[in-house]
Amino acid sequence: MQSSPPALTNENRVIETRKQAELVHAKMNEKLIPTFKGTLQEQMVNVNSTEIPITIYTPVDVNKTKLVIFFHGGGFTVCSRKTHQTIVNVLADATKTIWISVEYRRGPEHKFPIWWEDACEVTRHILENKESYGVESSAKVGLAGDSAGAALSASICHTLKNIDFQILVFGIFDMRRTTPSYKEFVHPMYFLTPEMLDWLTSSAFRDTNDLTDPRASVLLKPSFENLPPCLLIPAELDPLRDDSYAYQKVLDDAGVKTKMVLIKGVIHGYFSVPGTQKNNKVNINFNDTKIKEFSKNLTNKNADFHEANGKISKVALMHHRGKFPYAENNDLHVQIVHIPYKSENKDVEFVFTMILPNRRVQLDVVEQKLASQPDLMQKLLSHQNTRTEEFHLYLLKFKMETTFELSDILQQLEMKDAFNSYKANFTGIVSEKTDRDRLYISKVIHKVFIDVNEEG
Repeated sequence: MQSSPPALTNENRVIETRKQAELVHAKMNEKLIPTFKGTLQEQMVNVNSTEIPITIYTPVDVNKTKLVIFFHGGGFTVCSRKTHQTIVNVLADATKTIWISVEYRRGPEHKFPIWWEDACEVTRHILENKESYGVESSAKVGLAGDSAGAALSASICHTLKNIDFQILVFGIFDMRRTTPSYKEFVHPMYFLTPEMLDWLTSSAFRDTNDLTDPRASVLLKPSFENLPPCLLIPAELDPLRDDSYAYQKVLDDAGVKTKMVLIKGVIHGYFSVPGTQKNNKVNINFNDTKIKEFSKNLTNKNADFHEANGKISKVALMHHRGKFPYAENNDLHVQIVHIPYKSENKDVEFVFTMILPNRRVQLDVVEQKLASQPDLMQKLLSHQNTRTEEFHLYLLKFKMETTFELSDILQQLEMKDAFNSYKANFTGIVSEKTDRDRLYISKVIHKVFIDVNEEG
């Protein structure tokens, strides 16, 4: 019998999680990197007796009347400028605006209020020296961030003057986590589990007293008057969602101009991986070199399906006998099957990994272990101890889809001319001679669907 590997220390867990975050972002965004034509410049800002790195992205044909200071998310612990540089570049190109991404120090090495002070002092420095960052002396300066970065942006707007606007993407505005959405989205499928939030909180803060500090929990501020206009962009399937609703309410009550754009059908974290948010269709099929397609003749259209709550439903159940990469995990008491796929795009590789609890093992127990120990999921997906075996595979036939419209949010991010039939300029696509009817964008629609059937 093999002994279980030693549990990760918190220090090692932080290191591994940061490494995985950078690898995942790099892979998911890799096809966007060559599309950026602007310039990247690295600088250091001296604050709080240390040097804070910043990255300045200047797009081609930049508008020097605006500048955006960006703070990345990651629970004040995990992510970095590197994980978020692609989305920063995308937004800078779309808005023709200089964006500056700040590498504030993170927990657990540097706990609250260190990271808050870093972000605040870097912002103060840029406000006082904005001409040296490539914009006019009269340029408007805004703050933007996602998740923890949105919390920093909102808090700094309470502290410093001369900030002209704020863009808050699925922010957390009360570290006590009391809004209803925290109870609504607890399943691991929503990514940001209670266990993960607990771990990030313990890594970023010294103790529970810090959670009620208004600098960290901006909803506890005594006043919300005279703040800059605020664009809030929550994700629909996110434990943090209702924080944005709560913050908009207190801002509205104080007379602050706000705009809410709810991104439907997405979970927390979607924002930093724009490489996955393509407005096109990719057909995925079973890889014929490894396994055969499921035969439609073998599909049982009235099979019993045992749900986690004990209910038995009638479903379409596909069947195939063949050889598959297979493994068992004794930590979770589950069986794992990896089904290789292929795409019309030869550069895209997919593997459909199925996890089946053993008999008498409750699904919610497996989910809780996966949520509390991210390294376990990494083991399952890494094909460790996998062997090829021949057996009967039964797979549920199902389809899921979601659609949301991005026109409003893109215009709120200052990409306005492209939607205006009089101002849009697409002469790089069509000539002025042929563009008599003024080519412009009417809508940007993002649609995603998953269709698992006998063909793929």
